[in-house]
Formats: sequence, structure tokens, C-alpha cells
Amino acid sequence: MMVESGAVSALIELELGSPEKRTTELILGILFHLCSCADGRVEFLRHKGGIAVVTKRIMRVSPAADDRAVMILSLISKFSATSWVVHEMLEVGTVTKLCMLLQLDCAAYLKEKTMEILRSHSDDWLKFPCIDKSVLTRVCLAFADEVLCWLYGTIKENEDYILQFAPPFNQLELLQAQSCPDAITNHVEQS
Repeated sequence: MMVESGAVSALIELELGSPEKRTTELILGILFHLCSCADGRVEFLRHKGGIAVVTKRIMRVSPAADDRAVMILSLISKFSATSWVVHEMLEVGTVTKLCMLLQLDCAAYLKEKTMEILRSHSDDWLKFPCIDKSVLTRVCLAFADEVLCWLYGTIKENEDYILQFAPPFNQLELLQAQSCPDAITNHVEQS
């Protein structure tokens, strides 16, 4: 009922006017619920400012707004990811914002959703000449750091580690290294 009455477009237009923090949180919350259905996502994507305004609100309003914005982008990314949508997400800075969000101290589930979006379309984004391939490589490395922290505990910033099989080669062991292995350094520099 709300979707057919033009609520999605009206909410996007309202959000384009840069309302107050609490209003933005409410708008993003309602948009999330409306985008939970196919018709809502279609209407969201019909509005030329939909992806852009949601992307712009990430890291500018509040953690609650970040949560709703990522969830909206996740729904769009998962169920409505046409080549136009993937290109639009790159054009309006969604990819960059999501990469930046990974560097913040936010909830683990939000980082997981963000990584899910980035992983699901990274092959497509790498085809565009304007994408900085080192950004997506750093995303992969940041994700690897998250996994290693989860498996082994704290990893110190700006230190290098090696993950290797320990004798009798049935378990993984994390060791601090003097420098980053050449294979990784070369891969990052080539990206």
C-alpha cells in the first residue's frame, strides 16, 4: 500500500533535503522496510537519487543511520543488482564508503554485511577502469585481519604476521614476522 502510494520516492525526496539526525534515522528505517519487498526496491531504484542519498548518509549521521543505510544497500545488492545498479554504486561512491566503514569501530554484523556487499560485486567493480584496485585488495586484507583476530586474538597494527602449518601439519599457527612476505607485497603493489 505505501509503495504504491509513492512513499519511497517521497521519502527519498525528503531525505535529499538533509533533515535532522532523528528524521534521517526514521526515513532510512522506513526505506529499509519498504525495500524489503520487491516493489519497494523497484521504486527505490526508479528514483535517481536513491542510492546516492543512502550512500551519502553513511558515516555522517549516526551509527543507527549507518545500520539502516547498509541494510538498504544490502537488500539492493542482493536482490536487485543489475549492471546499472553495480555501476551506480561505483559512480556515487558507495564502494568507497563501504570500504571506509570497514575501518571504523562498528558492530561486527555491520562489517559482515558490508563485506558481503563488497565481495558479491568485487569482480564486476574490478572491470571498471576508474576503480582503484588497491582499495579492493586492502578490503580483502582487512577482512583477512578480521578473520585472524577472530581465530588468534589481537593482531597489532603495522606489524606483519605469517600464517603457517605447524608440525605435524595439522594445525595453523600465527607467527609475528620481520616483514611482509614478498609474495603479498608484490601482489599489493601490482594491484
